[in-house]
Amino acid sequence: MNRNDITTLKLSKKERAFVSALVEGGEPTAAALKSGYAESDAATAGWEMMHARRIAAAIDIEIKRALVAGAAVASRFLVKTVKDETAPAGVRVQAANSLLDRAGYVAPRQDAPRDGSRPLTDQSIDELRTLVDRLERERGSSAKDVTRGVLQHGKPSIGAETTDIYD
Repeated sequence: MNRNDITTLKLSKKERAFVSALVEGGEPTAAALKSGYAESDAATAGWEMMHARRIAAAIDIEIKRALVAGAAVASRFLVKTVKDETAPAGVRVQAANSLLDRAGYVAPRQDAPRDGSRPLTDQSIDELRTLVDRLERERGSSAKDVTRGVLQHGKPSIGAETTDIYD
């Protein structure tokens, strides 16, 4: 069975109409109504068809077909926008970048940091934990102990500076 051919799914006329109506932007109940179901049965029929594997497969095929057709329209629009000298420069650049991205021309990544490390987003959890531990050790070794010699058993120790806060 060709997975991209809706005819192999052997849908009824109502089921094909339902798929078309849904893909065109309808919701299940409205698509069931549009495909010929009675108003009293439309909600149930829509729900049942949305949960049927054949219908889901048909919807998937039709959505992909619609996206391919839409891609051609979008591509023409982007090319037209890039060429439109009256369009704002930012819009033209954004359209050009979209075209390049879709064509597979990806902007180069930033150069690696000079210290040889990789960007944080490319590192594993273990690598990030190791980095945090190293940075905490570095920061801790540069800290100055401001409490040494100030209090010993609740009293200022010999040689400690005291300041009267009420002066």
